[in-house]
Amino acid sequence: MSFDLSKTYPILIERNKALIAIIGFLAFTTYKIIDRRNQYGRPPLLKYTIPWLGSAIELGRDPDGVFKKATAIFGPVFRIKAAGKEFTYITAADIISNIYRDAKVRSRPIAIIYTRLTIDCIQTFEYTSIRIEMAHIIFGMSKHLCDDMSSMEHIFKAHHDALNPAGALKIHHRYGAFAYECIQNTLDNLPSTTKLSYLIKSPAYDAALYAFFGKTYPAQESYDPFKIFDEGFIMLQMNLPRFMLRKYLNAREKLIDLTENYFANPHEDCSEFTHDVEEVGRDAKWSLRDIANFFIGDIWALQSNAIQAAYWIIALQLQKPEGLGKIIEEIDMQRNNWIKDNNPITQDETCCQWILDGSFPLLTSVIQEALRYCAVVFSIRLVAKETTLGGYRLRKGEYVICNTRSVHMDGDIHNNPTEFIPERYLPGTGKYTKNGRTVPNHSMPFGGGISMCEGRHFAMGELKIFIALLLSIANIELDPTSSERPQFNWAHMGTGLLPPIGDLSVCVTRRSTGTL
Repeated sequence: MSFDLSKTYPILIERNKALIAIIGFLAFTTYKIIDRRNQYGRPPLLKYTIPWLGSAIELGRDPDGVFKKATAIFGPVFRIKAAGKEFTYITAADIISNIYRDAKVRSRPIAIIYTRLTIDCIQTFEYTSIRIEMAHIIFGMSKHLCDDMSSMEHIFKAHHDALNPAGALKIHHRYGAFAYECIQNTLDNLPSTTKLSYLIKSPAYDAALYAFFGKTYPAQESYDPFKIFDEGFIMLQMNLPRFMLRKYLNAREKLIDLTENYFANPHEDCSEFTHDVEEVGRDAKWSLRDIANFFIGDIWALQSNAIQAAYWIIALQLQKPEGLGKIIEEIDMQRNNWIKDNNPITQDETCCQWILDGSFPLLTSVIQEALRYCAVVFSIRLVAKETTLGGYRLRKGEYVICNTRSVHMDGDIHNNPTEFIPERYLPGTGKYTKNGRTVPNHSMPFGGGISMCEGRHFAMGELKIFIALLLSIANIELDPTSSERPQFNWAHMGTGLLPPIGDLSVCVTRRSTGTL
């Protein structure tokens, strides 16, 4: 006997319409109950139209506008979905501060002995595991090494200690000598009219690498693979399928190869920082490739943010009516006073001592304002245990992101926040309050808490040295024949300083004061 299913199914469906309807209704109702239960007390979700894509297009066009709109509608805690990923964002300084303060130290140094402690409490917002995961998926560190928490924590601690203010000052002296040399070499081969990016990025890139690794590091050979790797940083961070990342992974491997070869050969001219951190890796029996992988993170940090900041400081100031004039006056005054008081004889490392000894209130203000204006830092944390934040429930295992730029762009805290104001941070000019209360963390270009940039002490001195040296050696003016102006490249949102799209054409000549 055979059955004609094409006839049987319609008959069964016809006879059981009521039952099917009841089952469908119960299933739908159960789903809505579970979904409502899951959403109960959750941060509100910004509405979007296209599934999976979410708010990605809007974020690409006007991220400041998206976060401002969401904050106005929901308050400072809300969810945004983009490109298949959903995160809870925080845009209020006080809540961000609370998250930054929530940190558990897995181990502490006792006397001279590094001793591991067991702590019963579990932090609410965890970062160390994220840092280790990023070391693997972005910088290519081996999985087995990343799983060795004790070893990773040990080298993280050594890295942090070596970049303290005293350690950064030692690198500043090296950096000043190399920056002076690299700027001079660039000017020797520069046409009178050029792109600002070339004037800034070429000497700044070489000088930073030489300061940390010495001249045995192949700086110029590393430039092209680094540029490609940096372009793909966000895509690597998103952990997209490998076929989409091939170009960037190949560039990363080239960069690692160059760095591994550097460590395999004599490099006695490296900085004390590099030597000390390398020794920690060698003592832990890390391979040279693992050591190279670790230092790729430092190379990226050196080249991706501080150089962009140097570019924007000059680019934004050139577009102001006063140009670079007032900053040059301050630099010349400090330089001339130092030479008068110290009567230097040699050019070598004393070429930056006058900068390290000077206060430079206007230049410092310009640096701080450029960092506020151009930085988009997303400090990410893993929710380690279910908690409430800003009145909303957060689940264990999800991620929250502190959007520090929203604080930088808050008109209740900063006057005219969307305008670049060079004098904003001059001593005695700023009172940063909101709702009648002082906002101590009104500017967070380096993030905060356990994830605060460890290189911030070096970066601030690096920027002051580079800008002061450059403007003491070269005259830089806008090319009157060019109307092109750089804009923010929002595709790099969340990684630090935004790179430019477009460029400035500038006229460059040497100054007669280009010594010491």
